[in-house]
Amino acid sequence: LPMILGKDKKKLSKRHGATSVYEYRDMGYMPDSVFNFLALLGWSPGENNEIFSRDEAVGLFDLARVIKKPSVFDMDKLNYINQEHLKRLPPYERLALVEPFWREMGLPVDSHSREYLAQSLVVLCGRGQTAKEAAGYSDYFLTFDPVKARYDGSEIGYEQRAVLKRFNGELLALPEWKAPLMEEFTREWSTSNNVKMKDIAMPLRLGITGMKVSPGVFEVAEQLGRDEVRKRLAYYHFVE
Repeated sequence: LPMILGKDKKKLSKRHGATSVYEYRDMGYMPDSVFNFLALLGWSPGENNEIFSRDEAVGLFDLARVIKKPSVFDMDKLNYINQEHLKRLPPYERLALVEPFWREMGLPVDSHSREYLAQSLVVLCGRGQTAKEAAGYSDYFLTFDPVKARYDGSEIGYEQRAVLKRFNGELLALPEWKAPLMEEFTREWSTSNNVKMKDIAMPLRLGITGMKVSPGVFEVAEQLGRDEVRKRLAYYHFVE
């Protein structure tokens, strides 16, 4: 069997990262992902098939495909594999992995239904390479507090704020609170009012998530609900 090296092509040691499977668990890696990753160290199933279950690995394994040259323990590869496994989990299984990290962060998990929490992770669209990262990227679904800690709205000037108040007021008055309708309305409003879409969509994103990068802002808004979005935008004086 081939020797396993660090990414720097030197003999694997503690300086290359975690040394216990429990450390990987505590960082949010799935057991099946670690198994998948380790199976690829010195072996290839062929046909660019890098993501597989344990049962699939058993069925695919062929000693003739064991590689003789040293393999590299690449954390970037492990992160990719773990993210792909997370994406493929049914919603409630994904929730079971992420929930302990939300609780560790002190987020109000018990204030929300299991259905809402599971759907929030669906809306997250696979962001986060580990369950721990997914918990951090989705904190705004559980509470407004981290949004306020990340974003203060101070970069929005008087004129832009006036535009945002008009836009958000009309957005919040839509007859149905559905992402496709919100997006269609925003595009039409942007065109008819000669305003760049990013100049109204980005403050909306920041006001409800505290992040410049997130899943689709309208999908997030739908999941949070009209009343919660109104409350958050009102905090920043982005709506009357």
